[in-house]
Amino acid sequence: MDFLYLDNTQSNEFNMKSSVMKYIYAVLFCCLSLLGFAQGCVDENQIDPTMMCAEIWSPVCGCDAVTYSNECFAQFTGGVASWTEGACAVDACASLSGIDFGECDMVLGIGRIDGYCTYVSGCGSIVDGVDYAVALYASVEDCVFSCNEGCISQEFIDLGALIDCMPDVNPVCGCDNMPYQNVCHAMYVGGNVSWIDGPCLIIEELGCIYQGACNFNPNAFADDGSCVFPPFGCEFSSDTPGGGCTYPFSMNYNPEALWDDGTCMLGSNPCPADLNGDGVITTGDLLVFLASFGTTC
Repeated sequence: MDFLYLDNTQSNEFNMKSSVMKYIYAVLFCCLSLLGFAQGCVDENQIDPTMMCAEIWSPVCGCDAVTYSNECFAQFTGGVASWTEGACAVDACASLSGIDFGECDMVLGIGRIDGYCTYVSGCGSIVDGVDYAVALYASVEDCVFSCNEGCISQEFIDLGALIDCMPDVNPVCGCDNMPYQNVCHAMYVGGNVSWIDGPCLIIEELGCIYQGACNFNPNAFADDGSCVFPPFGCEFSSDTPGGGCTYPFSMNYNPEALWDDGTCMLGSNPCPADLNGDGVITTGDLLVFLASFGTTC
């Protein structure tokens, strides 16, 4: 019995020394990694499946954004060159696309998949040591209110096909500046993620209301006298309204043109006396002639 007891003690001491030496090697490698000897975030050369890491929960977040049980697992299982203490943080609106929660049918909550709040199922919220519970919500509404980017939610509009809003009249103004009968209509008909109580305020904007002006404002309710016109306020462009040929003797003269766009064709005219281009010679042509009489060309 004494012989067997002594042999077990020696064996235990040997295993302990072996573990201590591997731990020392791990610490040395960590220091070398921090000094820049390890290239990049993951060094496959340091992965050692034979390393017996202690099953101690002292989580670290690797530079690869994976949570490891402790530093030993980070080095010899993940092969990461650096880490920080504590589990990796998960953003409340993190995308859960590509996260394998397992093949279970249990609903874990509502999460963002490719920017859309939808049901997420699986076996649990912890994957590879990372707990995604903070990114899972109790309802679509909670997810949208927390994570939607912009004013309109496609999720609310899609839910609207299943929701029959009450006809109560409690007007609200959606973030899209449109009036709605009540909050339900604002959310599930207009898709608004925010609103204010009461009708929308209509702000009358003043500006230049003449389309041919350089500073034409299509949103202006009334003219404020600020209009400037080409060629003094700006140069003519091909999309400026009112362009055409303004030379009466041109083949394509346009009497309604407000400014000449350089398209006049001065070729031969089979009816040169038809000055206004209407196909007949009338008093109108004489008026065009008299209007141009004495003009220096």
